[in-house]
Amino acid sequence: MNSFIITKRNIVILVFFALLQSLVYQGCGGPESFTNFSTNPLVNKLSKNIDAIEGDQVDLSVPTEELDKLGLNSNEELEIIWSFIGDGVEKTIENDETTLIIEQVKLEDAGIYTVSIKNEQSSLLFTIALSVQKKADEPTPEPILALYEGFFIEDGEPVRFIRTEEITREDALANCQLNAESNPTRSILCEWNGDEIYKRIIEIELGTYKGYFIENGTNKLFIETKDISEEDALANCKENADANPKKSILCTWNDKEIFNKIVEPEVVRGLYKGFFIEGDAFELFIQTRDITRADALANCKKNADNNPKKSLFCTWNGKEIFRKIVEPEVVKGLYEGFFIDGDALELFIQTRGITRADALANCKKNAKANPKRSLFCTWNGKEIFRKIVEAPKKGTYKGFFIGEGSKHLFIKTKNITRAAALKNCQLNAKNNPLKSVICTFNNTEIFRRMAK
Repeated sequence: MNSFIITKRNIVILVFFALLQSLVYQGCGGPESFTNFSTNPLVNKLSKNIDAIEGDQVDLSVPTEELDKLGLNSNEELEIIWSFIGDGVEKTIENDETTLIIEQVKLEDAGIYTVSIKNEQSSLLFTIALSVQKKADEPTPEPILALYEGFFIEDGEPVRFIRTEEITREDALANCQLNAESNPTRSILCEWNGDEIYKRIIEIELGTYKGYFIENGTNKLFIETKDISEEDALANCKENADANPKKSILCTWNDKEIFNKIVEPEVVRGLYKGFFIEGDAFELFIQTRDITRADALANCKKNADNNPKKSLFCTWNGKEIFRKIVEPEVVKGLYEGFFIDGDALELFIQTRGITRADALANCKKNAKANPKRSLFCTWNGKEIFRKIVEAPKKGTYKGFFIGEGSKHLFIKTKNITRAAALKNCQLNAKNNPLKSVICTFNNTEIFRRMAK
């Protein structure tokens, strides 16, 4: 639809139709709000023109002084009717105020607005011709290009990961936020034109990292490191997994599993033997060559089920894979438990009239309650349980500051554990953030941090 253009000729025509409409309302039984005009023959008629630009706020209002002159600005209830005639449009506008507000005027809002205001004493027919001009297009500003730099914050120091010249602030911010999303555990800072546009600080939690090789259902610890971040622990675990492609591996950080890789063993066949246990004697009941460990174990368990009253054990390639001990009728005897301190034995319990099963259960309970002590237990003079706790391995720890082509030894300590050496090295690295640090334990590198 074309916009309605206000000209002097159009204003005259529209005002004429507005006046004609008011006369029809007065003499021909128009809307009910005009029916009382017959008792008040004086109808005051005023008009004015308003020019506006597309998008402006326009207030179409009757001058207060005119309302005051006619007594239409009192506290008495007024009857107010707004109407509009535009480009092929004629309508009544719902508004019971003497001012009509158009917040953002449009081209199609151009036209003749008429408001009828009356009370019992007077009346006014006010016409406003509104002309709307199209808003000129604003020129698009040239984008500002400047230097963008992004930094990861490591040990309190910024490490730059990107530097780009002649880039907009918007594109720089988008790139920085993308790098932040791709590195959720790293602190990041970005600047554009020398001003900070993005910053996120991640507080790194340190904990205990343990790595295990899984062999025959048993977890064998191959590393334990304290004061290490979860991210670094995971990276080290994956590195060990890649270096040992044929081994199953499990890693934890603060006792939470962070990595698990299970490698199915190659199908290996070997010699399977099964023995019934009768007192101190063994009776071979099966010997089979070229059989997998799984099949050998399944057969051994089947023989155990078929002989519920017999004790037995089975081997595969010379290693025991299953044992079942059937206790004879309830027999009670002497139970003794000993802590092992070097070459000395310390009796911690002696009980008579106890079954072998109860003695074994008690011994295991004591072993669990004393995780750092070696012990063994006997029942009727025969060993039934033994747990040996190996002392942490100790060695020589060296720490070096690295300069330009040279190494400076800042610490050398003997008879220290690997964990204590690593903790001391990390502390020295933290206290010397501007220096490169390398540490070894028994001549094997355990830590490296190169200053930027």
